[in-house]
Amino acid sequence: MKGFQRCFSLLVYAGRMRSIRFFFYALLLAVSASAQTLKQPHSVAVSADGTLYVATVDDFTLHVLSCDGRLLTRSAPRGTDEEQVQFPQRVLLVGDEVWVLDAPARRVQIFDARPPCRYRRTLALPVEPAQEVVDLAADARGRLYLLTRPDNRVHVLTADARPITAFAGSGQEPALLVNPTSITVDRRGRILVTDSDRRTNRHRIKIYRYSVLRGSAELIGDVPAWLDPLQVCVNSRGHLITLGSLGYYEDGGVIRMITERGDRVAHTGLFSLGGMGRAGGIALLPDDRVVLADEANNRLVILPADLSEPDPVVSLQPGYATIRWRSPFPSTEATIWWGTNENDPSTWRRQVVRWQGARREMLVRLRGIPLSTRVFYRFSPALPTLGTAERNTSKVYSFLSAPPVGRMHVLTLDVLTVVYLRADVDGTVHTLSRDQLGEKLHTEFEKCREWYFRNTHFRLHLNLKDFVVLEEPTARVRRGWLAPENVREQVRPVLEAQGKKLEEYDSIVAVWAAPGYDASKPDQLGDVGGGGLTTFGYSTFALSGRLAWLLCHEYSHQLDAFFERSGVQKFWLNHPDPTIHPGRYGQHWDVNAYICRKWNPNDWFQMRYGKVWEVADINGNRIPDDDPRLPLDEKRMGRVARTGNARTDDLRRAMAGIFFGYRLDTGAPEGIGYHEERATWRLPHEAILLIPYGNLQGDPNGWFRYARAQNRFMSADIFAAWNERELQFGIACREKCDIEIDIDASNDGWFSGDDNLNVRVRGRGEENAQITARIWDGAVGSWVEAGSPRLEISTLPDGRTLYRVNIPHPKARWNTNALVGIRIALTGERGWCSAFEPWVLMQTRLVRRAP
Repeated sequence: MKGFQRCFSLLVYAGRMRSIRFFFYALLLAVSASAQTLKQPHSVAVSADGTLYVATVDDFTLHVLSCDGRLLTRSAPRGTDEEQVQFPQRVLLVGDEVWVLDAPARRVQIFDARPPCRYRRTLALPVEPAQEVVDLAADARGRLYLLTRPDNRVHVLTADARPITAFAGSGQEPALLVNPTSITVDRRGRILVTDSDRRTNRHRIKIYRYSVLRGSAELIGDVPAWLDPLQVCVNSRGHLITLGSLGYYEDGGVIRMITERGDRVAHTGLFSLGGMGRAGGIALLPDDRVVLADEANNRLVILPADLSEPDPVVSLQPGYATIRWRSPFPSTEATIWWGTNENDPSTWRRQVVRWQGARREMLVRLRGIPLSTRVFYRFSPALPTLGTAERNTSKVYSFLSAPPVGRMHVLTLDVLTVVYLRADVDGTVHTLSRDQLGEKLHTEFEKCREWYFRNTHFRLHLNLKDFVVLEEPTARVRRGWLAPENVREQVRPVLEAQGKKLEEYDSIVAVWAAPGYDASKPDQLGDVGGGGLTTFGYSTFALSGRLAWLLCHEYSHQLDAFFERSGVQKFWLNHPDPTIHPGRYGQHWDVNAYICRKWNPNDWFQMRYGKVWEVADINGNRIPDDDPRLPLDEKRMGRVARTGNARTDDLRRAMAGIFFGYRLDTGAPEGIGYHEERATWRLPHEAILLIPYGNLQGDPNGWFRYARAQNRFMSADIFAAWNERELQFGIACREKCDIEIDIDASNDGWFSGDDNLNVRVRGRGEENAQITARIWDGAVGSWVEAGSPRLEISTLPDGRTLYRVNIPHPKARWNTNALVGIRIALTGERGWCSAFEPWVLMQTRLVRRAP
C-alpha cells in the first residue's frame, strides 16, 4: 500500500509539472523495497506506459513488472512443452502481444501483453537444421527479421513466419557479416545488425534498409563500433546505444552511446553499482532513459538518458574528508554509511546527504577521521534498480585518510626483474653474456620508474627492488609468452639463497635474450616498439624492444589487474578507447600520461596491493622533499624544502612535461637524470603556442620561429604561418632528413574523430623528395589516404636545406583562434629528434598577429 501511495503521489507531482520527462521519472523512481527478485534477466522490453517485460533464465521465463518494481505476473514456464520456453533469447512487444524468442527450439512463444499474459500460440521459425537462431526483430508493419548463423543471413519473414527473402551473408565485404550477434529495427524502420569479431578486432554496426518494392535490402550505414557490441538501440537523437564488453582484458560489460560515425558521446560501466556483466539486454524508455537487464547481477537498472552515474571524488585534509559525486537525479537526497572496519559494517556511521543546488552534486564531509587510516563507505546512488532483494546502494569504496601535517603518502610496489641470458624462442636459441647485457636494462627501467612517479602526481613508486640474472636455465618462450609458473620455480631457489622470498614482491617482470639488443645504444625517450604479455602481477617481453616503453605499457596492464581485484574497475591504460577516456592527447606515451594525470591522486590508494610509505613534505606542495629511495624529489629539482617556501604551481611545474618537468629553483626546464638526451623540446605539457597569420615567403629572417628541434643527433629551426587555405611550416636543417608532421585539426585527441592528418616528407636518400598525407580516422581505427600537401625545397644562404610544407585543412579551412594539436619529428642519418616531447600534440592557436 505504501508503495502504491508513493507512486500515486509522484504521479500527481509529475502531472502538476505537466512534463512527460517528470512523468516517467516519477514512475521509475518509485521503487518498492520489496521488488520482485529476478534470476538472470537476459532481455527486456518496455511498453508505452512503463511496464517492463523481462525474459529471465528462471522457472518462469517471462516476468512482467510495474513501474515500482511490483510483480504483475509470471508466465512462460521453463521447459520444452507447447507453452514453455527452453531459453528466452529475446522478448519483443508486437502489437498487443509479447513474443519470447525460444532460440534452441527455433520458435516464438506468443502471449497476451496484458497481465496475466495468457499463452496464445506458437510460431515456428523456418530455420534449417544447420542454422543457429541468433535474434529476432519486428518492424511497425509486422514484418519479421530473423538473424541466423553460420550463414550470417537476415531472413525477412511475414508476420506468420513465411519467408519473403534474405540478405547479408558471410564474408568480409561491407554488406556482409563476420560474426553477427543481434538485430534491431529502429523507429525509422532501419535494420541494425551488430557484428563483432575479436580475432581481427573488427566491430561494426551494419545498418540496412529493406525495400518492399525491390524485395531486397541495401546497406546504408557501416558504423565502426567499440569492443564487442552485443545489442544496439537507437534513441530519439539518433545516437546508437550499445551493450558490449568493457575492455580487452576485463570480464565486465559497458553501455556506450556513440554517433553513427562511431564517435563517443557517453558511456557507463555501472562502476558505482559494482560493475555490470556483458550478458543481458537493453531497452529504451520513451524519454530515452536506458533499462539494462544485468544478467550477471540479477537486476534491472534504470539509467539516465546521458548514461551518467555517481562518480565519487575524495579530497582530504588532516582529520576529515570531503566526498562529492554528481547525481543524475538532483532532486533526491542520499544516505552514506562509512567506517574503518571493513569486516563489520554494523559499526559504520550513517549520514544523510543532500543535493547541492545548482552544482547538481551530492556532498558529504566526514569528520573525526584518524590519520593515515583506510576508510570504507557506500552510498545510495539514486539509480533505480529492480529485481534484486538487496537495497539500492553503491559498491564499497575506500580511501586512505590524510597523513600528518608535513608528510605525504606514496604507494610503493616492489618489483622483481628476472633476466634470462639464454632463451629458446619458438625453437631458436638466443644468448647474451653479462658483459653484453650491460647497464642498459637498469637505465631504461629507471626512466620508466621516474615516468610513473612524475605522471601520477608523485604517488606511484615502482620500487625496482631486485634484478636476478640467470645464465641457466634456458627460458622457454612460446609465441611471445614465458610461463610465469616456470619463472617462479626457477627464480625461487636463487632468492632463497640470498635470504629472500618470492612472496615479498608485488610484481615479477621476466625478460629474455633476443637478437637486436645493444647495450651501447640507449633507447631515446618517446621511442616505441616491441610487444609483451601480462597476467596478474606478471609481465614478460624480449630485451630487443624499447625497454622503458615496454615496462610502462605492460606494467600498466598489471596496474589494471591490481585495481580490478581491489574493486576499482575503471582504471584503463594502453589501448586508447575514447568512449572510456576521452581527451586531447597524442600517441603512445602521451596517452598513458594523460590518463595517469586524470586519475584522482587519492584514488591510487584504493589499490589493495603494495605498501604505503609516509615521506616528508614539510612545505606541503605534494612533492617529496629529500628521499633517496624515490626516483625524484624536491631537492633533485633544485630546491631545499622549508616550511612556507612552496609555490602554488610547484606540482604543475614538476609535472609539466610527460618526461621532464621544470626546476623549482630557476623555473627552467630540466631533464633530471637523462642529460645524454640533450634535447630542447622540454616544453610544458599544458603550453599553448602561437602561429601568426600570413605566408612563409621571401626572407626567412622575417619568419615567425615556431619551435626548435635539437638533440645529440641533429637540430632544425621550424618556422610557421597560416592562412585560410594552408597551415605552413618551414623546416631548416643542415642535412637531408625525413619529416613527420601530425596535425589534430580540431584539437580533440589523436584517437578521436576524422581530422587527424599525418604528413610525411621523404628526403633522405631521395634525389627528388616525396610528400604524402593520410588521415587517421579514430572512429574506424585505421589510416585513410588523403590528398598530398605541397612541398618546396630550397637552400638557405647559410647552407641549410629548407623544406617548406603547405598543409590544407583535412575537412574545411583554417580559422582565426582555432586550437590545433601539432607534433613534428625529424629523422636524419644518425637518429631522430622531436620539436616537442615525443608523441605530444602541442596545442597551438592560430592568431592574426605575431606575439
